[in-house]
Amino acid sequence: MKATFRNKFRIINAMEGERVIRYHHPYRLDLEILLAPRTDKNDLLPMDWGITLKTRNRTLVKQLRGELAEDILGYIFKRSREDIRKLSYDDLVEMANMWSIH
Repeated sequence: MKATFRNKFRIINAMEGERVIRYHHPYRLDLEILLAPRTDKNDLLPMDWGITLKTRNRTLVKQLRGELAEDILGYIFKRSREDIRKLSYDDLVEMANMWSIH
């Protein structure tokens, strides 16, 4: 098994029964950030995965959306060292399955 330092990804079972990736964010918010496979096709976004934000306080998330996106996409880029648009959902699952060294 591969290992990485401070893996912030964890595979969980979503309420719909599918397995998704939870991102452990550094913010003290009641917020869940999930990465899940996308079923809809969009020519502008070639990625087969998307980011979902789940929270009760939507106003706060709207204010922090840019910082949250910068944090998660920056983390994925640092881990992969590749263009994020070229990563597949399977690549993200592989990252999530790595052993975390603290």
